[in-house]
Amino acid sequence: MSFRYLPTLSALALGVSAAFAQTGSNAPSQNTQVALLEPVVVTASRYEEPLRDAGILISVIERHQLLETGASNVLDVLDRVPGISIRRLYGHMGSDASLDIGFLGESGTKNVLVLIDGLRVNNIDDESVRFSQLPLSAIERIEVRGAGAGVLYGDRAMGGVVNIITRQDTANEISVSGGSFGYQKIDGVFSRPLDKLHFSLAAMDARSSGYRDRSRTEQQSVRIGLRSLPSTGGSWRLQARFFEERAQLPGGISLAQFAANPRAAKNPADSGERQGGQVSLELQRDLGPSARLSLNGGYDFSQNYADMQSFLPWASAISTRESKKFFVQPALIGEITQQITARAGFDVLLAEANVNGGNQVSQDSVAGYLTTEARLSPSSTASLGIRRQGLANQFQIDSASARESDRQYLTAYSLGWSSRLTDSSSFRVGAVSGFRFPTTDELYYFNARSFVPTRIHPGVGPMTSKEIYATLDHRRQNAIYSAIFRSISTTGEIGFSSSTGCSPVIANESCNTNLYDTQRAVLTLTGQWTIGPLTKASLSLDWVDSEIRSGQNSGFRIPYVPRAAARAGVDRRLSPTHRILGYAHYRGRMYQNDYFSNLSDRGYEIPGRVLVDIGFIGELRKNIQWGLWARNITDKRYYDFGRDGSNAWGGVYPGDARSFQLTATGRF
Repeated sequence: MSFRYLPTLSALALGVSAAFAQTGSNAPSQNTQVALLEPVVVTASRYEEPLRDAGILISVIERHQLLETGASNVLDVLDRVPGISIRRLYGHMGSDASLDIGFLGESGTKNVLVLIDGLRVNNIDDESVRFSQLPLSAIERIEVRGAGAGVLYGDRAMGGVVNIITRQDTANEISVSGGSFGYQKIDGVFSRPLDKLHFSLAAMDARSSGYRDRSRTEQQSVRIGLRSLPSTGGSWRLQARFFEERAQLPGGISLAQFAANPRAAKNPADSGERQGGQVSLELQRDLGPSARLSLNGGYDFSQNYADMQSFLPWASAISTRESKKFFVQPALIGEITQQITARAGFDVLLAEANVNGGNQVSQDSVAGYLTTEARLSPSSTASLGIRRQGLANQFQIDSASARESDRQYLTAYSLGWSSRLTDSSSFRVGAVSGFRFPTTDELYYFNARSFVPTRIHPGVGPMTSKEIYATLDHRRQNAIYSAIFRSISTTGEIGFSSSTGCSPVIANESCNTNLYDTQRAVLTLTGQWTIGPLTKASLSLDWVDSEIRSGQNSGFRIPYVPRAAARAGVDRRLSPTHRILGYAHYRGRMYQNDYFSNLSDRGYEIPGRVLVDIGFIGELRKNIQWGLWARNITDKRYYDFGRDGSNAWGGVYPGDARSFQLTATGRF
């Protein structure tokens, strides 16, 4: 299926927005006094509740923050959240980027669940999430659950959850951006009430030549929504979104090449194309004053085409991956007594994936969960949850082979307690468990040179985790402080192994297997202050102690996990309509993961780095805002991902050099 129509549809969407725009402005009013605002509700716990009453670690990024940071995509915004680590392979457009919550390292991106309006985005294979599949103009807020969510969401939620909430307001906006390395973007939303319904349309078209040679990226996405207006008894919402991404893949380069010319391309002819979409329907029905029934269902599909001829010149490296999934999520929430609230539900997922129409895997998953919250006193709440999930795999090496199958069952638990110690302080503590089933790609042995599946590998088991967390928040008149601690133990961490790590050992054959057990302790300290009437500042520090606890690398630090990270920001109002913002991000040293040697040689280290951004934002008129950002203003040479560069799939992936971006947003 092709989505070549998306650029045209994007332009049409923006044209419709302008044609039907109504007069007036939806822009927030400006005030010279900087305020510290707290979001009112969150849904990362699968139901709405005041943020301060949430019994788990929640970070909320509001829409005005999306605009003020000058973000070009969701990853730019998430990169500013404490406790999150992002590794980009091909620059700020985010193609093939990895998202890690909780510093899980290389396995992090497979252990973070990404949702859009509570619906799962992750594929069942190894493909990373395409954050370009939703226009920024369609986003109301982003919620980050910084602790395991095995009970509520099950598979893939060990590290945490990112829930992207789309807009429900009536807004008409167009945003146009341009900048360094040929960056161009147009992003807009149009919405309006239609009798008893509400219609919305958002579209985005972005492209960049890229900092590196042969790294051009093009991205398009469209979201269409139709919902009933609020009424007594219930509501419904129908959504459809489609996306396409085309990217050149220059690959990793050696350290010598990086020093001489970080813009060089190792794989001049390689490219990839991804496209997909989702159609969903959500129903909600009030069953009385204290109970509500909800039902989500839909269909999700994606296709990934890759031409890797220069990456693997000895093999036919043109591949097509296809996946599709059907899902149904009924849930019931209600008050058992005035002090006890319970939520029960089922998650049903029927999914299929194949490569080149040959090796095929189907995964059928059924899970049931129950969570309860009990108010022990006016200032304290306890929570308890349990989830049982079963997964049935059916797989075959090619279309002519007989299908084999296996079944796995796992259980997750959660226990939490939260208390408001004073009017300005709150404390949370809890224990959660989680799990991740092997992806469809991990169920096969494959040729180490061509990556073609060779035989079925059902022996790889699930990865499980146990976590203890504690948070302390304190608010003053002009400041907010928080301390967050996470202790995460994992068993059977799944990762890539060369032929010597597979059983039985066959020449030139590799696999994914349960490599080792790990332990992580993460302490995060954050603070936000108003300094006088015009200035706001923020600071966060992450200290990470990570260790491999079993296997040949026992005692060494986990790959791609720094010992420390820090973020600092300042926001200074220059006038009622103009501000200057600064942001700095430090990431400490990390060890790479080399496929072919022990970590004991410590020969491959990713240096630490500090990146500094400066921005100016203002208003030309009441309904027109502009922003000018300088990224990596010190022109730091760095990379966040790399492997031993002595083989075809090795090398480091340079980050973007200094760049500039100008954005104008009009509201009608």
